[in-house]
Amino acid sequence: MKISVRLKENTLWANKGHEIAWSQFKIPWDVPPEPLVDVEKIPELNRQDIGDRVRFYGKNFDAVFSKTAGTIVTLKYRGRTIIQESRENINGPLLEVFRAPTDNNRYLAKSWYRAGLNHLKHKHIVKNFEVKKISNKVYSVSVLTVSTGNDTSGFEQYSTYRIFGNGAILVKNDIKPFGNLPILPKIGVRITLPGDFERFYWYGRGPIENYPDRKEGAAIGVYRSTVTKQYVPYVRPQETGNKEDVRWLALLDKHGKGLLIIAGKPFSVTALHY
Repeated sequence: MKISVRLKENTLWANKGHEIAWSQFKIPWDVPPEPLVDVEKIPELNRQDIGDRVRFYGKNFDAVFSKTAGTIVTLKYRGRTIIQESRENINGPLLEVFRAPTDNNRYLAKSWYRAGLNHLKHKHIVKNFEVKKISNKVYSVSVLTVSTGNDTSGFEQYSTYRIFGNGAILVKNDIKPFGNLPILPKIGVRITLPGDFERFYWYGRGPIENYPDRKEGAAIGVYRSTVTKQYVPYVRPQETGNKEDVRWLALLDKHGKGLLIIAGKPFSVTALHY
């Protein structure tokens, strides 16, 4: 629950309705358990193997994995392309442990570059790719990828994708570092989506940008904005647009079609055109 104090009348420094103070606290409420999907009622899931590609398709969606890339290379829902294959980059969920250094990182940035954290994506190697049929409506894809930097240090990434006949994909990542690594600038996965997925909705902290060490001033709620507005043109480049304690987010085009991501537990999200 959020309690807010706002101006009752216009003043010289702010208009009527301007929020001057707020506080938020949890309500002791018994939350009902999450609803379970009845797998028996979802459509059947089909599989097709074509060389390096493994295709899974159902009534309204089409997902294609690459055995050499170890991730999703194309994804479509109801004819709308969500992830599109590119010769230059892997657009599906890819390990990301680097971000552009800011003023606060001037002493750490050199160690990031020495370790090669900025180009892990060019050196990832798929060690294992396995497809398992759970039922006529569910398949599982398990991938082991090893990503190294400039030396013998790097990361082992164990990814599991459980694909359902209704188009839902359950993703789990277990990332294990090895070797002599510096303090990491970040760790997570990156997905490249079409540029017209401009509408940004999320349930988490907002509406302003917030970070692990600067989030108490951002209330938890359901917010809507645009991807363009997430970028802040600071005089000197800094981190921008991050949202903490996110439960779910949606990136949609002008027709309301796009991608919905639901987290198993609160996580941080950044959506940018860069």
